[in-house]
Amino acid sequence: MEISQAIEGVPMSLEELDRRAERFATPCGDGTMVWRRWGAGKPLVLFHGGSGSWAHWSRNIDALARHHQVWIPDLPAFGDSAVPPEPITAQSYAAIVAAGIAELMPRSPIALAGFSLGSHVAEAVAAVLPDELRILVLVRGNYGVPGEDPTPRLRKWRNVTDAAERVSVLRHNLATLMVADPEIIDDAMVRMYDSDLSRSRLKPGIFRHSREPELIKRLTMPLCCIAGEYDVYGLPSVAAQGNAVRRLRPSTPFHIIEGAGHWVIYEAADRFNALLLQVLADG
Repeated sequence: MEISQAIEGVPMSLEELDRRAERFATPCGDGTMVWRRWGAGKPLVLFHGGSGSWAHWSRNIDALARHHQVWIPDLPAFGDSAVPPEPITAQSYAAIVAAGIAELMPRSPIALAGFSLGSHVAEAVAAVLPDELRILVLVRGNYGVPGEDPTPRLRKWRNVTDAAERVSVLRHNLATLMVADPEIIDDAMVRMYDSDLSRSRLKPGIFRHSREPELIKRLTMPLCCIAGEYDVYGLPSVAAQGNAVRRLRPSTPFHIIEGAGHWVIYEAADRFNALLLQVLADG
C-alpha cells in the first residue's frame, strides 16, 4: 500500500515499514497485544487513534526513528491485538497497556505520545506509570469545550459491499472526521482506513463513563498538547481548547498546526515530526 506523495512526508509503503519493524507481544485477554519497534535511542511510545492501528503513525516513523527508539502498539481490540477481558474500563484497559510497557521497557525514561483516542489512553497509562514517563504529549483537538458532534454527518459503511460505493462512503467519512483538505485523500489512505475500521473491535464511547475528565490536572510529568487548526473535535475554536488545558495545567504548551485537521500526524506529517522532535528535545 503506497502512501501518496501528495501530502507531507517521505513516501513509504506500509508493507516496507512493517517488514523493517521488530515485533513483540505482551499479554492481552486470551491473546496478545502486538508491538512494533523501529530505531534506537531513548524510547518513544506512540498510541494510535480510535478505529485505527499502528498505521496511523506511518508518516512519522522514519523521521522519529532517526532520533528515538520508536514503539507503536496496536492497542487492545485494534489491528493485530486481542480484545481485552470484560468489563472494559479506561483503567482496566490502561493497566494492560502499562503492563506491556513495563515488560518491554523496564527502568527506561519514556516519552509517550497519544493521538485522538490514544491520547486518552496515554493519560490513563501516565497515571499508572508516573515515574517512568519523562514527558506526555497529547495530540487531539478537544479538552472539554463543547462543540458540534460530527458523528451524525458520517455515512454508514459496515454493510456496504459494492466496492465503488464503499470507497465513496469512506472518502466522505475521512473528509468529515480526519482531514481538513479532502484533496489529499488518495486510494492508499482509503485502503488503510478500510483495513483499520474492519479490524476495530472496541465499541465507540466505551470509556465515556469510566474516564476521568480532568486527569491531566493531577499528572506530574511534563505535558505538551498538539492539535490541528481545523480539528473537527475542537471546533469552533481549537484555541479555546488550549485555554481549557491551561485552566487545568497552567503554562502547558498548546501547539496548533495551521491548515491541518484531526489526523494532524498524517496530514501535516513534516511539520508535526519537526515539532514533536523539538518538544522531546526541550523536555
